[in-house]
Amino acid sequence: MNKYKINYQEGGSHATSQKIFLLDGTSSSGKSTICKNFEKYGISCLVGDDYFSGKYFKDSEKKYEDFIKDLPNEYFGKATETFRNIVASRMIDDALKSEKSIIDFVLPKPFIEVIDSRGLNDIFKIILLYTSIPDLIRNIESRRKEGDSRGKFVFKQFAKRYSRSDDLGID
Repeated sequence: MNKYKINYQEGGSHATSQKIFLLDGTSSSGKSTICKNFEKYGISCLVGDDYFSGKYFKDSEKKYEDFIKDLPNEYFGKATETFRNIVASRMIDDALKSEKSIIDFVLPKPFIEVIDSRGLNDIFKIILLYTSIPDLIRNIESRRKEGDSRGKFVFKQFAKRYSRSDDLGID
């Protein structure tokens, strides 16, 4: 069951060569690896970590601070829906600068909201990455050896995203 309640249907019928692909999956599911592999083919790779806390964070933070400055009694944190929508909007703006872009981000909902509000459904495609528990463990261990410890939260993401659909597997 799709716990995010996101509609994964294809967009409308307008033909265009521009495409934005969102890699949707838990942390350590392989989104960044896939994204980086496509860069060698001229496809722009936008990594959510760069925007949410990395090299593009200051710009997103400024837009957020400007947005909330006139709101009374504002006490949002940087992990709020408002901040995520600002980051999603910025990443989509950057993705639109290329003919084809891949967005690597764990939370698809703010992207869906921004794409819907802008009427960009025709150029937006979601690719759901499912990674099994043994593969997640392998990926987490590989990251740990490289000094990037993701910790147990990856398993919490997995448990929120997927539920057993029958005796044969997980949906």
